[in-house]
Amino acid sequence: MLWVRMSVSMMKARSWISRLDRRAAELLATARHRHKVWNTVFRLLARFGPLLFFTEMAGLLAWTLLSVQGAFGAACFAVSTAVASALCTKIIVDLLADHLKRTRPFVSLGYEPLIDKNPQDPSFPSNHAGGAFALGTSLALSFPHSAPLTLTLALLIAFARLYAGLHYLTDVAVGAAMGSLVAAFLWLLLNRVV
Repeated sequence: MLWVRMSVSMMKARSWISRLDRRAAELLATARHRHKVWNTVFRLLARFGPLLFFTEMAGLLAWTLLSVQGAFGAACFAVSTAVASALCTKIIVDLLADHLKRTRPFVSLGYEPLIDKNPQDPSFPSNHAGGAFALGTSLALSFPHSAPLTLTLALLIAFARLYAGLHYLTDVAVGAAMGSLVAAFLWLLLNRVV
């Protein structure tokens, strides 16, 4: 009897999540038509957002090299940990996405995304959100003073992928959670070892 109740609860939860995903995708499709000025901003963030993280990492390395005596080695380790976190997240997300093969919202709901994307690529979970939050979490842990900027950038990249019509809300939420967890785990592990 317990198994039946759990199954019914899971079906209700899936239905609720599907409705939430669909409604959020429809609201953002409407926003793309009404607020075209934002389309350019989010198109650029959806496509080139990860480059902003590499610019930030280069800035953090330059800052430690030029102004913080003896901190460059630690900064290199921190940046390497962030990149390793993003790569580990990508591997996990790719394996999960290939297994689940969720159709992207622009394919399912029949609208044009802000940027070109192969419609055959799976949607769940979001690789960009996972990578952004892996980088963001790892850098925030290593450089607490940069956490507001770093985590805001991760959030903007994840939202841009959602706004662009490339992902459902749960795609970016799960990708972000996975990236954050992988980064926190790897950061803790490597900081205990070294």
